Amino acid sequence: MRLSETLKNSINEGARFDSAVTTRALQKYCLENGWPADVVNVISVQNTGSEHIIYYPPYLTSKINDLEYGTQTTSPSGVLRRFLDNIDDTALATGILGAMF
Repeated sequence: MRLSETLKNSINEGARFDSAVTTRALQKYCLENGWPADVVNVISVQNTGSEHIIYYPPYLTSKINDLEYGTQTTSPSGVLRRFLDNIDDTALATGILGAMF
């Protein structure tokens, strides 16, 4: 296998590993901040190689927006925004190195 292919495969594997680790971290963070488990269990994070994107089913958009930004009767949590601002890329590096060696 050529070096470029090895590097590409390792980066892709690192991104998959990072996505799994980051998803678990986000779910834990949401639960710690009082988000309901039925919402938390379907949230995931995808590392695209250049950014992290949070995914959830479209039917939860309104509920997640209410949790994140608040309503007239509830305070905003800002969980998703704070999480994205503080992502640690250690899992990406770990996944890449694990795939290479």
